[in-house]
Amino acid sequence: MVLSLVAAVAAVIAAIGAWFPGSAGGDITPSVTTVVGAQVLATESAAATDTAELSRPSAEPAELVVSVTGAVRRPGVVRLLPGSRVADAIDAAGGIEDGVDYTGLNLAARLTDGDSVVVGGSAQGVHGDAGSARDASDSGALRLVNLNTADQATLETLPGVGPVMAANIIGWRTTNGPFTAVDQLKEITGIGPSRYATLAPLVTV
Repeated sequence: MVLSLVAAVAAVIAAIGAWFPGSAGGDITPSVTTVVGAQVLATESAAATDTAELSRPSAEPAELVVSVTGAVRRPGVVRLLPGSRVADAIDAAGGIEDGVDYTGLNLAARLTDGDSVVVGGSAQGVHGDAGSARDASDSGALRLVNLNTADQATLETLPGVGPVMAANIIGWRTTNGPFTAVDQLKEITGIGPSRYATLAPLVTV
């Protein structure tokens, strides 16, 4: 009787499987295949995105080349890592000379390639690589002084330029005509290499 009952149950199950093929295990495989295919597509898409990101050129330079002049111990050009700030450039130039008032100079301002940092004097601040001054709220920078139009008082606002040197600059342009290049400042008495390095980023023609 038990064997007959088992056979009857098996026959019922087989009949159900025939009437409802969707409940059998045969339909599971296509579903799994579909999911795996979706995962492969997603993986390929992610790989393509990563490749595009890696191949995209970076606009950020490998290093920053910055001019540091004025009241620093080693004025000149320094090379810094991207993201460096004014304080980093000053440190690379040996630090600020003793007794110099640098109030108003934003030491935390972020630098860009080609900037010029001037420490001390009325021209103190950060100037861009095209000769234009940064926004005053960012660095306290002033406009460049035009050697051909500046009067005595304006010239005396430059660091290290007193009444005598300002008069020499005016006298040079009176004798030789308008300046055609900033480096003509080297022809003026009292302007040596160090002072020229300080003045050059602050003037224009």
